[in-house]
Amino acid sequence: EKNAVESILPIHRWKVETASFDIHKITNPEVTGTGYQSGAQKDFYNVKSYVLHRDNYKCQSGRKGKHSQKLHVHHIQFRSNGGTDTPSNLITLCEACHADLHAGKFDIKAKRSRTKHATEMGIIKSRLKISWLFIETFGYETKYKREQILELPKEHYYDAVAICLEDGELVEINSSVYFKRHVSKGDYQLTKGARSEKKIPVGKVFGLRKHDFISTPQGDGFVKGKRSSGYFALETITGETVHASANVKKSAVRIKARTTTLTQKWRVQAIPPPAKAGGILA
Repeated sequence: EKNAVESILPIHRWKVETASFDIHKITNPEVTGTGYQSGAQKDFYNVKSYVLHRDNYKCQSGRKGKHSQKLHVHHIQFRSNGGTDTPSNLITLCEACHADLHAGKFDIKAKRSRTKHATEMGIIKSRLKISWLFIETFGYETKYKREQILELPKEHYYDAVAICLEDGELVEINSSVYFKRHVSKGDYQLTKGARSEKKIPVGKVFGLRKHDFISTPQGDGFVKGKRSSGYFALETITGETVHASANVKKSAVRIKARTTTLTQKWRVQAIPPPAKAGGILA
């Protein structure tokens, strides 16, 4: 994305909005003040002792029958598959059930982590700071500039305008933005129907491929669906239907061939009145 922007705009320096996620607050929305020092694992020697205490030192497999006395703390989702050492991914099992689980005699469904994405974003942010020189800004600064100075509604592209502003700077808002959409490199679905009885035409049909941007008398858009009859379905980059059955056999012109990244210039629906003073956003 960085290289794509630099290829079309004269970038002198980068300004990036970063965010910090409070994982404790995500797991316990009521926590405040000293509560941050009194987590669920407080007073326990380690996470293993906490999980054993949480599960009352009993096997949690739910299987009927006699359980062995020796207990194991088991990763529900293995670390090799992206699992973590957090208590939500750990469970107490007796030795017999633990052995049967690894033998594939039964399984335990993993619970979706509520903090995985927050953790990933924190890692990405730290790596970006090492590999990329940029000026850091924060969400509250962006919101203030967008609402109080520019008086713009909440949109991603208006946030981008607010982020790049210097203190006291005003800009004249452009009437269009560029939308990007990533698509697969090829056509991997070959058939359709309940029994895959209908073959989907792949490759070029009438010299056109899926996601080519074409112009027809019925409208301009990306090829969504091809038919051997020559009537194609067209859509915008956001997936809205341009025409369900446009005739491409006559008067159809391919404007741009498909790539894995589609780009389309899009007119902003409602442009607020321009700022009273200042330069033009470049």
